[in-house]
Amino acid sequence: MAAKLSKMGGLQFDVVGIWIWTKSNYRYTIKLQEMGFQWSANRKMYYWHPAGEESGRARKSSYTHIYNKYEGQSYRGESAEELAS
Repeated sequence: MAAKLSKMGGLQFDVVGIWIWTKSNYRYTIKLQEMGFQWSANRKMYYWHPAGEESGRARKSSYTHIYNKYEGQSYRGESAEELAS
């Protein structure tokens, strides 16, 4: 999934454990939903995780707390032209 997101120019996303989080990006909203991302109203972000992998009891934790706890890494998608060079 991270490889697919890396081809979406300008999209910023975080890999946090086995979950992927991205801020709302109007340009890619429909595409993210088609890829299986869901909206987290608490954190105002889209998220995706592999099928069968559910969350623990972090529903009230802030995103910053989760990011730090699971040693998240941030990435930015590049356009196809940038990847080719």
